[in-house]
Amino acid sequence: MLRRLVKDMQNKMDLKEIRKKAKESSEKELIREAIRARNFSGADTLRQGMNLIDFALRVNRGAL
Repeated sequence: MLRRLVKDMQNKMDLKEIRKKAKESSEKELIREAIRARNFSGADTLRQGMNLIDFALRVNRGAL
């Protein structure tokens, strides 16, 4: 019984790690897409680029 409990706890920790990594990778992809969009849109200033990145992160969080 104790072994099963330990195994269940390990599986839950693994699930949390997988979810965390998936979230991090999707945020990184959104940032890459925002930078790529900045390059194609002709937005030359750092402020515009940062606004695009901020927008992508807010969309990912569902804030918009």
